Amino acid sequence: MRLPLPLKPISIDWLYQRFAQSLALSWISCPKAAKAPIPQSAWQWPYIQFFNPLRPAPIALLGPPEVQQLTQLNHGALAQSFKASHHSQGFIFSQHSKTDSLPNLSKALAPRPWLSSPLSANQIFNQLANYLDTALAPKQSVHGVFLTLFGLGVLVQGRSQIGKSTLALALLEKKHQLIADDMPYFKRLSNSEVIGYCPSSAFGLLMVPGLGAFDVRQHYGQHAVQRQAPLNLIIQLVDTPLEPTLSPNVNYRYLLGRRVAEMTLPNLASDNLVILMENTVKYFLNQTAAPTAAIDPLLLCDALCAY
Repeated sequence: MRLPLPLKPISIDWLYQRFAQSLALSWISCPKAAKAPIPQSAWQWPYIQFFNPLRPAPIALLGPPEVQQLTQLNHGALAQSFKASHHSQGFIFSQHSKTDSLPNLSKALAPRPWLSSPLSANQIFNQLANYLDTALAPKQSVHGVFLTLFGLGVLVQGRSQIGKSTLALALLEKKHQLIADDMPYFKRLSNSEVIGYCPSSAFGLLMVPGLGAFDVRQHYGQHAVQRQAPLNLIIQLVDTPLEPTLSPNVNYRYLLGRRVAEMTLPNLASDNLVILMENTVKYFLNQTAAPTAAIDPLLLCDALCAY
């Protein structure tokens, strides 16, 4: 079941309300702190992980192995373990782990909320980690058109009216896919991959000069659109000719803290630009996948600089 993204800061009680049924959660201890919003500064990835005082996560998960280890600690060591994990805002015990075997546990955890579930630790982890990675992912909107070409997510940028949407329409004729036009959104998942997607209100629409809001699905079918894709390459369209080079020039820029490859193409007549666009993406794809490319970089450079 797809859950809505939070409209306000997340609390442990907020998570309980949304996962009580799917995770069969029950409160072991529910202090007032459970309703307090978790500070933004506390949400550092990974958002949930198994209890580890040395690397505490905002939400700590304890299964039978973790509880068994804690039972071997004396009162002082147990208190020190939970003191060291002060960044953890809440604790979840999987498989209804026997917390009554830890007489000092309630005292150590008293200021913070803790829950129990009959499910395995892996089941709890998968549900919460997937949701939190999406709900808390840093997001940013960017001007441009986001498409997939040959399986790569490509963001096309350039000045207003340079022809980004017209180029996208021509690429749809070549069986490529549209993700978002004008203002695609990007989110960074798990401190690594940047995913581009389209707001639901604009999904499948392409603003084409003279055509207005062009319904891609109606004219090309469902296969012509895609909900989201990783961002692999940014292509900048420019009006000026490019200087001759011995190999295509690949630059890099940062989006949401992740380095993304960027290439520049001259704005050509539509048919030539489609061919150049496809070959540029193929070149990039081959360069990142294998040491030898199927496209001669010198020929590509000649094409880039010929206009």
